[in-house]
Amino acid sequence: DEAVTEGVKFEFFLDNAMTTPTTINAFGTFTYHWGTCCTTQDNPTPTGTAEGSTIYAIFTTANGTSSINQIGTIPSRINADVHFVAEIDDSDLFTSVTLAPNGDGEFFAMGGYLLFSTVEVGTVPAGSGWTPSIAPSVAFNPENSATGIGVGSNITLTFSEAVRNTDDSDITDSNVDALITLKKTNSSGAAIAFDATINSSKTVITINPTSIK
Repeated sequence: DEAVTEGVKFEFFLDNAMTTPTTINAFGTFTYHWGTCCTTQDNPTPTGTAEGSTIYAIFTTANGTSSINQIGTIPSRINADVHFVAEIDDSDLFTSVTLAPNGDGEFFAMGGYLLFSTVEVGTVPAGSGWTPSIAPSVAFNPENSATGIGVGSNITLTFSEAVRNTDDSDITDSNVDALITLKKTNSSGAAIAFDATINSSKTVITINPTSIK
């Protein structure tokens, strides 16, 4: 999403001279007058052509590694209302956070309190909050339109991060089959029976066709 390339950046230091960086992974502040679409203020952020709908928090480590998180979805125009936005990313410790909204020429006003803290890495229980990240990428093997592949060969889907059900429950060997449709030739073809499994880290789904004719 192009929106994550711009925004308002906050860096954290131990000293007033801002020479000694420190780390945080929990952050919150206020935003207002955003999501009204296509204004022509002096502070236009982001890109895209749609109305503002989402704010992204980009947590960045000292070595430049970034973790991008979506902070909710704006269901309607905010106008001048004040909203508190916050995010905890316990995957690492970070020296900066950038808030970047999407939308075309939106005025993204911020101010008031700035809250930040540190939680231990890996201590936030899965499913304890609604903080969806950018959708993970997925690699198929065999790739689309590949040739010379046996009709009974396994198909693997490898995701760039762990995946879960849309209700935030675990994907397991018992329920993963219900998430997949396997057809001959194309989506209008006959159904192919299969058994699917997912690995313990929830990043690889393996589809084993069990009936090919």
